[in-house]
Parts: sequence; C-alpha cells; structure tokens
Amino acid sequence: MKQGVLALLKVVVFLFLLPLVIAAVGAFQFQILAMPARKEEWFLWGVVVFLLIYLFFYNFKEVQVFGQGIVSGIAKPLGPWAQHAGMVIPVYTLLLLGLYLLVGLFGFKGRSEEYLLLLLGFSIAMHIVLTAHQLYEADNQPIKAHYFLVFSLVLVASLFVISLLLGISIREFSFVEFLKSFSHRAGSHYSAIYKLLFVSPQ
Repeated sequence: MKQGVLALLKVVVFLFLLPLVIAAVGAFQFQILAMPARKEEWFLWGVVVFLLIYLFFYNFKEVQVFGQGIVSGIAKPLGPWAQHAGMVIPVYTLLLLGLYLLVGLFGFKGRSEEYLLLLLGFSIAMHIVLTAHQLYEADNQPIKAHYFLVFSLVLVASLFVISLLLGISIREFSFVEFLKSFSHRAGSHYSAIYKLLFVSPQ
C-alpha cells in the first residue's frame, strides 16, 4: 500500500515536471537547429553514428560507467549527490571541449571544429541514452514511476550543463538564448495547462 501511494506521488510530480522537460528539450533543439547548416549536420551525424553503433554493435556500458566513476569520484565531497553528479555531467563531452579549447590555444582549430561537432553529438547522445537505460534498469517496479521522475530531473539538469558547455565553446550556440527559450516555453506550457484545467471557456 505504501509503495503504491509513493509510486502515485512520483507519477504526479513527474506530470508536474513534464512541461519543464519538454521546454528544456525544445530549447536545446532550437539552439542546435539555429547553428549554421554545416555545423548542425555534423552534430546530428554524431547522434546518428552513436545510435547505429549502440543498436547494432556495442552498448558502451563500460565506457559510461567509467566516465560516471570519474565524475562521482571528483564530486565525492557532495556525499549522496556524487552519484547523481555522474549522471548529470557528461564527462566525455567536457573532456572533448577541454581538448578543443586547448587545441585552439595553439591555433590548430580549422577543420577540427567539424570533427568536434561530430564527437559532441556522439558523446551527448551516449550520455543521455545510457543514463536513461541505467535508471530504467535500476527501477524494478512495473510502473517505473521512480525512473520517470528521476530521469526527467536528470535530463533537464544535463541539458542545462550541456548547453552551458556548448555556449562557452561553440560561437553560434548561446546559453543565454537557451535560458530565454526554456523560460518562455515552460511559461507557455504551464499557462496553457492552467487555462485548460481552471479557466472555463467563454
């Protein structure tokens, strides 16, 4: 009985957070699509390449666990939150951007930006897909209420971190515009839900 009530509560909280998830995904997608077509294509090809390899050749589970272990180890002073830090912070994306900025200091950027975008798409897709799979497997309840709630929070937090990293490194990606788009979309979603539930039609 207690577990059923808790699961129901988690579902309710998830439904309340769902507009934020939709707003974060929409704002991130908008910023990606706002980049020049050439850069957008390289990034999206990175996502496609990861999905093809993941579905047909290799699941990258060990790679993801190793990366999460690095972040969790660094975040160990946070206590119980250290594990969640590993799920929120895309360590391979962070390493790629650090390497790219380091290469830029020596004036070797050039065409490397296209390969960076390919690898960024790959690493971001890997982080999100494998984190979702990890949380799904950890929830042994049939309704998966815990999975939906936790992954929604992790996804929104991850997209904020990823957008900040891309905003620092990619000229055409604006973290400020991501925040503005997210705020506008979230406000619109909640406003529409409020009107649907509480404002009677004229």
